[in-house]
Amino acid sequence: MNWNNITIHQLQEIHSCRDMSNIERTMNILAIVNNWTMDKVESMPIDDLTREFKKLEFLNELPNRPVQFMFKHKGRYFRLAKTPNEICGHHFIELQQVFNGDTIESLHKIMALLAYEVDFFGKSKTIKDAQAHYQDKCDLFLSMDVPLPYSYAVFFSAAYPKLLQCIHSFLKEEMSKLEKQ
Repeated sequence: MNWNNITIHQLQEIHSCRDMSNIERTMNILAIVNNWTMDKVESMPIDDLTREFKKLEFLNELPNRPVQFMFKHKGRYFRLAKTPNEICGHHFIELQQVFNGDTIESLHKIMALLAYEVDFFGKSKTIKDAQAHYQDKCDLFLSMDVPLPYSYAVFFSAAYPKLLQCIHSFLKEEMSKLEKQ
């Protein structure tokens, strides 16, 4: 087992166990990762539990995958924003709200905001109902394996301060123009 076997939804469930005691957290994580009930985990013999716990050691290391800006998930193609020019104003506002919360809990929303659905050739698809499409992507990305969104979140977290600087400079210029009028 490795990070490729963990979905965003499972990562969020694992993250929700952070305030539990060590053994309780490990048993819950074991149930989450294997899609088992807690009854099954609690009824396992100690030898089996120990063997299963060892399989979770990969969780102690962060996923390590290069950033991939084009990807396919569940038969659909997507392109991720690389630069501030690819982000709409409302995405920037929504990202500020998402980043004020917990990044892991919002990882599927971050991906949905910054992923554009494209065809096989990389051409953006026309979207009629942006809000419904966004919600659809949020739901879809919950089933995405963690390495790709994690590497993108790390990339975007590094780029985010620069994005803020660009927006700040733009707003200062606009204010200066308004003051001169």
